[in-house]
Amino acid sequence: MTELIRSRKKAQTKNHVASFITERFSPRSFSDRPIDEQTMETLFEAASWSASSSNLQPWHFAWADRGSQAFDAIVQCLNPSNQVWAAHAAVLVVSFVNTHTPKGTPNRYAEHDLGMATATMMLQAQQMDIYGRIMGGYQRELLNATLHIPQAKEPCLVIALGYLGSLAGKDEAFVQRELQTRQRKSTTEFAQHLQDDLNVH
Repeated sequence: MTELIRSRKKAQTKNHVASFITERFSPRSFSDRPIDEQTMETLFEAASWSASSSNLQPWHFAWADRGSQAFDAIVQCLNPSNQVWAAHAAVLVVSFVNTHTPKGTPNRYAEHDLGMATATMMLQAQQMDIYGRIMGGYQRELLNATLHIPQAKEPCLVIALGYLGSLAGKDEAFVQRELQTRQRKSTTEFAQHLQDDLNVH
């Protein structure tokens, strides 16, 4: 069943795109296999080597293993529709960003840099057969209170990580959603080649 999910979710591209990109997708079904601490350290080290404006590296990640009190507490901060499947992930990671530079000025590029770090981490995970789904559906105030987040750090997203699980025993609606073909905009819709005409549209 997991091979069926992989084959259905692999991106169908017009051009030759690297497999570690085409094979990445965001499942809601995870196996019971845990992710060990050394593997998590590898993922975070990969994140550390992403591009960063002025090398400020404004990102911060806090993570918890399934079965721990911290994991259960983070699950309770998620929207109910996410709790249903995220509770079965091996790890939940909360991402934060330092919105100001060490000099106290606003860092306009902080969230961009966090996105770069997250993308790099997720691509490393894919190389290790680990899948992730990123969630914006959580209760911010509850998460702030639960994790005692300092004012200098702004919570951004919660990431569920795990090894791909089977769809056996799942209800039909869940199965169909997991097997649904991925779609993306054509590059002509968002990439513009500037030549003589300098009007961005």
